[in-house]
Amino acid sequence: MPQRTDILLPLHAAALSYAPPVARRRIEIDWVFAFACAQLFCSLALLVPPLDNLRIAWRMGSFGSSLAMLYFLPRRGTYHPAALPALAAMLIVALSLLHPTTNTPLAGLAQVMLYAAIFAPLFWVSGVPVTYTSVRRVMLLLWGFGLLSATVGVIQTYFPGTLEMPISSSIRAQGEWYVEDLKIELANGIRVFRPMGLTDAPGGAAEGATAAILFSLALLVTDRRTWMKALCVFGVCIGMFCLYLCQVRVMLISTLICSITFATLLLLRGQTRQFLQITTLLAGGVVLGFAWAVAIGGDAVTARIESLFADKPSEVYYQNRGRFLDQTVNELLPQYPLGAGLARWGMMNFYFGNNSNPDTKMIWAEIMWTGWLLDGGVPLVIAYFAAIATAIYISARCALDRSVGQISMLGAIVCAYNIGVLATTFNSCPFIGSGGTEFWLLNAALYAAYRHARTSPAEPARVQA
Repeated sequence: MPQRTDILLPLHAAALSYAPPVARRRIEIDWVFAFACAQLFCSLALLVPPLDNLRIAWRMGSFGSSLAMLYFLPRRGTYHPAALPALAAMLIVALSLLHPTTNTPLAGLAQVMLYAAIFAPLFWVSGVPVTYTSVRRVMLLLWGFGLLSATVGVIQTYFPGTLEMPISSSIRAQGEWYVEDLKIELANGIRVFRPMGLTDAPGGAAEGATAAILFSLALLVTDRRTWMKALCVFGVCIGMFCLYLCQVRVMLISTLICSITFATLLLLRGQTRQFLQITTLLAGGVVLGFAWAVAIGGDAVTARIESLFADKPSEVYYQNRGRFLDQTVNELLPQYPLGAGLARWGMMNFYFGNNSNPDTKMIWAEIMWTGWLLDGGVPLVIAYFAAIATAIYISARCALDRSVGQISMLGAIVCAYNIGVLATTFNSCPFIGSGGTEFWLLNAALYAAYRHARTSPAEPARVQA
């Protein structure tokens, strides 16, 4: 009997039209945000006492994840312009592995891998989708973590012994006198550690306080929600209070430099109203935070701040950290113009080094410029500074390009952040730890989002809306 296809075919088509789709939507992973979360997780794991013996493993996990991203994720697209001087810096560090006074082969190799892990985001970020949303998520994450760390630091001061984190083994190894010197005497006569926040170092809450202040100022002018603006005001006030109690003067100065840079960029962008908003909030935060800190910290706070104005700024800096820069230029530079060999300083020497040989023993480095000179001499100093200067230039160019919508505002934030980090290189070593990875991640993500907005005609309008 012949089949009635003229009837069956319409019925079949109608059935298909009502059938549920079997193809699932592909899930896109925000690799930049996921990596930032992984870095914070490894940092928090160091604060858990049962995991203290696994400190090396967690640090290796933090930097190892950066190398894993570089190995497994596709490397395509256009790299950040800072990638070229970064490659030059990596080549110099790799050649320094052959230096005759490298501490040990293992420690030297670990130092090379550390540099590679810190630079890695410059290369793997270009191979993943990055938009305005991705960069904003990372900034919100850093802001939330910084605000939480500063808040914990305040609690540690108000209630001594509460939420107190275990001090890192590298600090304890300096001796009891060194650990005791990291305490401050409050107005009520009780001696407590400087606020640690969510770190394992007394005074470490200063880094979170700086992030809380900078990103609070940025969110104040980019977010219209009332509760978020109130939280930004809280973030600035509690961040300034925490900075005063931490007594890390360079972080206070760095925060002011970041804020002034951000305000200046707003003026250059023609956003006068937003400029007035953040300058008013910053001025209020400076005054209220100081009054609050003096009420709790007493003379320890006022004496520390007064020391900033006791003499000329150059003399004040020299009496504190400037002498390390002077030693680097006048003593170490003539001895090691091409470097002193790898792992002569820092964590790689502490974990993997052997200082029994006087020719390869540890050299103390308090500022980043000393570390660069020891690792690769003048060539590494020039190459690394060129990479940082390129990052600052690209972020400033993005900040002043309003054709890409709100991404340009993110550029202003990152530019202010970059200049602040550069300022801290004269006081500490931000580019030899997770701070360096964070720096290059933010800059690589900003550049990728900036290029995406410029090459997608609809993107600036959508983001602006």
